[in-house]
Amino acid sequence: MNEKSHQVSVIVPVFNAGTALQDCVKAIVASDFKPHEVILVDDCSTDSKTIFLLDSLQKEFSRLVKVVKLKKNSGPGVARNSGAAAANGDLLFFCDADTRLDKKALGIFVKTIDTGVDAVCGVYSPNPLNPGFTEGYKAAFDHYNFSKRGVVPYNTFSAYCAGVSAQAYRQVGGFNESLTAKMEYENEEFGRRLSEHYKMVINPEIVTEHHFPGFTALTKTYFYRVALWVGLFLSGKGFDDAGDSTSGTGFATLAALGALVLALLVPCLGVFGSLTSTLLIVIWLVGYLGFFSYVSNAFPSRLAIYIALNYYFSVVIGMGAIWGLFRYATSAQFRRQFKRG
Repeated sequence: MNEKSHQVSVIVPVFNAGTALQDCVKAIVASDFKPHEVILVDDCSTDSKTIFLLDSLQKEFSRLVKVVKLKKNSGPGVARNSGAAAANGDLLFFCDADTRLDKKALGIFVKTIDTGVDAVCGVYSPNPLNPGFTEGYKAAFDHYNFSKRGVVPYNTFSAYCAGVSAQAYRQVGGFNESLTAKMEYENEEFGRRLSEHYKMVINPEIVTEHHFPGFTALTKTYFYRVALWVGLFLSGKGFDDAGDSTSGTGFATLAALGALVLALLVPCLGVFGSLTSTLLIVIWLVGYLGFFSYVSNAFPSRLAIYIALNYYFSVVIGMGAIWGLFRYATSAQFRRQFKRG
């Protein structure tokens, strides 16, 4: 199909996005490949700024932007499905309201679809929309991990910046609405269903900027989300094909936690504990050497800070994994959620 014959419906779930929503929509409108429509799905926002912007953006771009209002707060999965139901395009592209899409992204998405794939995921820019060391670290870390292999098969639908043919989306039933927002793995679950029947890739040329969480919020996010990922893995649903949850970095992450534990036990374990702790530190460093090399070239002044943050978050992730193992082994309710859909 010729690129110009495609109609792309861009769908943005919105809940109390504030001023970020305006930047998000204006970036989409300014795309080199013009979208057929931009559908903003209001998930019962209560923030006055968001409510005002939903109305003003619809008026400013009346031929392009339409707003779908949900009757109750239902989470991003329901919001995306509602947007897809209202869409007229043959291609659906999803963005989060706190992102700013690169102007070339939609065009690259369409060209990638025309190579014979059914769904395409983009990546985060290495530069966050909000300043800060933690925010910068997370942006650089995600960009590196999801870009390093180029265009490859993928099985998680990264709905912050991803598109799919409307036919494939509807054929697999869209997002699983039985998964609550607190579970935070609707992208993984949908992506796995989609990739079982259709071809999905990740293309690092499709880039979006993002507002990343700060130190405390990211600590909580990593801990609880990794616990859920462990549940996904133990339930037989695997890890990301191309991301930061691969086995190599997994071992390095656990090594960081092990090194800390042994270092605390050195007074009891003596030389053996000290040597083993050092070995585990080396394993951690080697596991993330590619990322550290990337940072040394892209952000040399932040290298030491990003190494320290990587170690800290590796420990947090390791603890989250252990918590996930414990929950999976002891809680039937925890296990049950991975059997839905």
